[in-house]
Amino acid sequence: MHRLVTALLILCAITAAADYDGPALSGFFDAGVAATLADETTTDGLLGALEVDLTGVFTDWAEYAAGVVLEKEDGRVEVEPAATLLDLHLPEGDDFLTTAGVYFGNFDVPFGWDFLRYATPDRPTVSAPLTTSTGFEDGMTELGFAGYARTGFFDFDAYMLYLPLEEPEIEGEPAAPDRWAYGARLDVVPALDWLHFGASAVLSNEGAQDEKLESARYGGHLHLEQWGLELTGEYVLGADGVDEAVDSSGYYAEAVFRFDEIFAPVYAFARYGSWDPDTATGNDEFSRIAGGLGFAPLEWLAFKLEYTAEDEPGDVKNDTVTLDAVVAF
Repeated sequence: MHRLVTALLILCAITAAADYDGPALSGFFDAGVAATLADETTTDGLLGALEVDLTGVFTDWAEYAAGVVLEKEDGRVEVEPAATLLDLHLPEGDDFLTTAGVYFGNFDVPFGWDFLRYATPDRPTVSAPLTTSTGFEDGMTELGFAGYARTGFFDFDAYMLYLPLEEPEIEGEPAAPDRWAYGARLDVVPALDWLHFGASAVLSNEGAQDEKLESARYGGHLHLEQWGLELTGEYVLGADGVDEAVDSSGYYAEAVFRFDEIFAPVYAFARYGSWDPDTATGNDEFSRIAGGLGFAPLEWLAFKLEYTAEDEPGDVKNDTVTLDAVVAF
């Protein structure tokens, strides 16, 4: 709720102070059907996210974005802010330093490559990699501030996040206190503009009763895009214990091929990934294989068919077929 209130306050302040022709309205929603293939096949209708965004430009050095997302979770409709931030930056420069600046508000935390695909229309697949869905609990969109530089050879972000008080999941347990997190992401783009590689890190101090816990994620990413083929890989290490040692890890490798020369609206994708929440013990690793087809007949409309085979600890297997439709506006 605090993030929703913050998002609305920032939006109101921006609207009241602005002198512009009007904001640009955009957004998306998705819905589909999923069939779980187990001893008994079950079929569920899926109502995905509905997101509405406003973006605008004050001057050549100030821009803003504000949005809300509605998503059904555990039978309830949850309302959360989407990216809601004010961006103050230098005007576009030469070939080396394209721009640099600061932004503050509620934003997708820059880490690896998959944070660029949190929004459903930006994700070529239906499901997210395990490094995101399990390692980051479906991704991080947090309140904070950041500085950045965009050049012709690399992009760099450094940020601090405010992580507010969390209510305990079990009644009677102490609440996790407010805390700060900090991190950075470097994405290198060499002379070959179809190649990206880089590293990321985010660290936070958590409190649990009187014991100090260190929580951290470190990662590396690689992305290649050429001749209709996109190859992406990420490797993530986690440190969640009191001794600051790495105790969790995961990775994924993904390929997307767009049939531009044959039938432009169609593409195929495949991904394999795993996440081990405790590297000191065995038989607790998650793994997931996903593959399917996408069809985007219009710029604002896409259909995705995905088959997912997931192995969970205890030899639990969850195979799912999902058909998803995404409409952008």
